Amino acid sequence: MQRAPRSRACLLALASTLVNAQATDAPRVALKGYDVVAYFTGSKAQPGSADFRTDFDGMRYQFSSAQNKTAFGANPDRYLPQFGGYCAMGVAPLLNSASVG
Repeated sequence: MQRAPRSRACLLALASTLVNAQATDAPRVALKGYDVVAYFTGSKAQPGSADFRTDFDGMRYQFSSAQNKTAFGANPDRYLPQFGGYCAMGVAPLLNSASVG
C-alpha cells in the first residue's frame, strides 16, 4: 500500500517539473528590453515595450513603437547587434591575434 502514495508523489513532481519547464520556454529578452531600432532612428537608447515585441533567432526583441517593430521585421540584420552582441573594441584584439600566425 505504500507504493500508491510514492507513485502519486512522483507524478506530482513530474507534473510540477513540466509546468515549470513550459513557463521558461519563452525566449530571453534581448538588450534588457531596449529598442534596437531606436539606436539607429533616434540615436539614443530607448526602452522597449512588451506591447511591441517579436521573437527572432531565439531572442525576444521589444520596441518602443509599432513602427520600429515593423522596421525590424522588414530587415532584422540592419538592426541586430554585431559581433554576437559583444563590444567591438573587446572583440578587435581577438580578431587581430587570430589572423596573425
